[in-house]
Amino acid sequence: MTTLSELREVLGDLLLQRFLAVFRGTNVRLPKSPRGAFFRELERVVGTDGAERVRQRFAGEKLYIPSSMEKEQRNAEIAARKASGESTRSISRTYREISDRQVRRIAAEMKARAK
Repeated sequence: MTTLSELREVLGDLLLQRFLAVFRGTNVRLPKSPRGAFFRELERVVGTDGAERVRQRFAGEKLYIPSSMEKEQRNAEIAARKASGESTRSISRTYREISDRQVRRIAAEMKARAK
């Protein structure tokens, strides 16, 4: 499951859009306790309840928030195709904007993230 889909489950679509508007394209470390500057910013963006739900689900984790959901979806598709045994060259031809090397990197990153 991807980070964005997990965030959607926790926040819902409206709060996820607010969250992405502020934090997309960044690495964030979710606090273990409900205090500190980042938690206050999270509360401002998604409300107290939303911030607490995110903190409980991801407490202590460092997350990369993709700059777009389309890119995250594309990367998940690439990883699934690579895991099913499809060749790197075939995948890169489908997604013309990325190289064979990028396909291998994306597949490795998504695999590591799933662990």
